[in-house]
Amino acid sequence: MEIVEYTYSQFRKDLENLPPLPSIDAILAIARGGLTFAHHLAEKLEIREVGCIGVSSYENRRKISSPSFSTPLILPSGKEKILIVDDISDTGETLSTLLNHLKNLYPTRKFFTFTLFVKPTTSFLPDFYLHTTPHWVSFFWEKK
Repeated sequence: MEIVEYTYSQFRKDLENLPPLPSIDAILAIARGGLTFAHHLAEKLEIREVGCIGVSSYENRRKISSPSFSTPLILPSGKEKILIVDDISDTGETLSTLLNHLKNLYPTRKFFTFTLFVKPTTSFLPDFYLHTTPHWVSFFWEKK
């Protein structure tokens, strides 16, 4: 399996060249992959309301049967337009499972999704993404 290295330098360039985003009230990071992106995005967009939830479709590089919630949802209260942030939409299961869960819990809130990468075979295309790749991506924040 070919591996693409995503460097801090590329990340900084990406933050300077974001697509136009809708007005949002809060960011919800998917832990762990979305935490670094969410933090930097919040700084860039001057969003102080940042929450997180742990959802995973992988253990190491092994795909598990269905996404699991590993930490409780921390969603800023009273915020109506929320940007869900993750590192990659690989199969799409993590994002689609979480989005369905959130829409059931908060039917009046508006959710948008944003990832750094998507795979061409994903079943869930985020509202916003920066790169497409068929390869495994090694992010600079991951343990080497």
